[in-house]
Amino acid sequence: MKDNADATQAEVEAAIAALNTAANTAEVEVSRVTITIPAKSYMARIDGDKRQIETAVAGVSLYSVKNVSNTEVELTAKLSVVAAEMPYLIYNDNDEEVEVSLVVISEDADDVEYDSEHFKGTLAEKTFTDEDMQAADYYVLSNGHDFVWVKDAGTLAAGKCWIELTQSPNNARALSIVFEGETTGISTVKTAADTKDAVIYDLQGRRVMQPTKGLFIVGGKKGVVK
Repeated sequence: MKDNADATQAEVEAAIAALNTAANTAEVEVSRVTITIPAKSYMARIDGDKRQIETAVAGVSLYSVKNVSNTEVELTAKLSVVAAEMPYLIYNDNDEEVEVSLVVISEDADDVEYDSEHFKGTLAEKTFTDEDMQAADYYVLSNGHDFVWVKDAGTLAAGKCWIELTQSPNNARALSIVFEGETTGISTVKTAADTKDAVIYDLQGRRVMQPTKGLFIVGGKKGVVK
């Protein structure tokens, strides 16, 4: 922009209005993130600012992680405003994918305690080294349903989240997501014949060669043997 000592008042006001419009447009672009969530799936995020869903979508809710065990990830109650730099999950309970816009909000974040010891996120690209992999077990959200153990070192993109456990059975086991007292993504294994080629563990992480009736981890997913 050039200096113009002879500018009229009208020209000055027009220039100021143009600058304000540009600034407001840039702010809107930065403060809104639009994502597409597949049907019956979760997405995990972390943002540097407080966020909420811009326009409520039926069947879509925000959560963080209340507690993590060696078999399950228990969610908090539903959230309206997510705190800055708190990892969180968005769940789409609909039978089709939905598009959701998350916007920066000035309102107070929901007062919720989350399991910061185990549920973590990164605002910048993060590299996990071989030493990291030896020190702990890392699980990332897979196919929008379970947190699955990561076998090899690698890099996680900015804005992503993971579960970190220093004491857990690994071998590519999955952590089921639990909310409102129910387990999502649970599959029913009808007969023992259906499980003969699958690797099966009990809920304590011990491999089971001949499962009886009950709840087991079958092929990395929670299942019921009848």
